[in-house]
Amino acid sequence: MSDIFICTLDSGGNFSTVLPVEIFNFIGKSTQKGNLLQWSTSEQNNIRFELERSANGLDFEKLASISGAGNSNAVRTYTYTDKTFTGNISYYRLKQVDVNEMWKYSSIISIKNDKPNMCISLFPNLANTLVNVSLPASVEEKYFIKVYDVVGRLLINSPRTSSNEAIHINRLALGKYVLAVEISGQRFVESFIKN
Repeated sequence: MSDIFICTLDSGGNFSTVLPVEIFNFIGKSTQKGNLLQWSTSEQNNIRFELERSANGLDFEKLASISGAGNSNAVRTYTYTDKTFTGNISYYRLKQVDVNEMWKYSSIISIKNDKPNMCISLFPNLANTLVNVSLPASVEEKYFIKVYDVVGRLLINSPRTSSNEAIHINRLALGKYVLAVEISGQRFVESFIKN
């Protein structure tokens, strides 16, 4: 259990402690749909949680914002599925923000993603009209190519059958995207930038 205490200054300039947001657990695991994150809390004056992700455990970026319960003595459970992770290990932390916009971080957790031995190729990594996806020639079944933005919104969901496919991205805004190939219950993820 991790206590997050929020301290504020009263009108006299003295520190006053607000009841803590207690995070009873913050756990994650790799699933076929993505990295599943879950945490349970008891809350006072909590406005939101910001879920942050890192590829190296040091440099974090905001992944999602989840509304808090405000004031609740009951144990509340939150879940979030990260469908846009890349790499073999992803690191996560929670940023708890109170009604006064004061904040505190949770401990960091990591999720190891053992990718099966199929290799996909995505090129170019810097693209403006289309991205090519190449799978092993032995692939003979229907699969899905999905493109997500950095906050996890699904933008393209395309069923495919060929081992070499071109995905048109001319309608996407400039920025970073995650491309996932889902085949035989497995998920392979790469990223690209639309420029």
